[in-house]
Amino acid sequence: ANYRDDRITGIRIGTMPNSQIAIYDKRREVIDKKKFYWWEIWKENAEKAGIQLCNQSPIWRFEFRAGKSFIGKTYFRKTWEAFAANPSLVFEKIAAQTRLTTPQVDNNRARWPSAPVWAKCQTSLAKITFRDFVTIDTEAIKAALWSEYLQTLSAQNAGLIISQMAAYALERSDIPAMLSQLSLDVEDILEKDQDGTLLATRRAGMKARYAR
Repeated sequence: ANYRDDRITGIRIGTMPNSQIAIYDKRREVIDKKKFYWWEIWKENAEKAGIQLCNQSPIWRFEFRAGKSFIGKTYFRKTWEAFAANPSLVFEKIAAQTRLTTPQVDNNRARWPSAPVWAKCQTSLAKITFRDFVTIDTEAIKAALWSEYLQTLSAQNAGLIISQMAAYALERSDIPAMLSQLSLDVEDILEKDQDGTLLATRRAGMKARYAR
């Protein structure tokens, strides 16, 4: 189990390459690792399901992982064709051998019913086919990634400028002079770019990565 202060943020059951179940606070991960594009995906799917979602909504991710050893035991051979013919089978088996249950007075825990959220997982896993796909607004995701990239650049630039000011023992009142010098430095770099391809090359790289 993983903890943050006195709160569990995730648990992992099993090991690869056998089978493994991971349940963790995806919202916390998105915030910590700044993967803000996930909000666009969640909001779109939530709207389709009629669910109200905000930045404070708890979001727990359930992952059912099948390693090559478990696939071999399930299909009696480790081939893509065997898995592709019935992909739900291996995940149904994982969700059946380890369950989240609702406690009962019965001392035999094997007879306890699956918790509602687990039953929902089992139902969804049983419906997995190779034709399953998630429809999301790719343009919204691209826009979110681009916005995130620009914010990162701005934060990095500001941080570097502050570090440079500290190195030169400058004060807040020296910001205009500092920015003026940086402007001259940039002009000098572009002047030395004899074939004039520096900006174009950078733009091409950004366009290839962010489709802008």
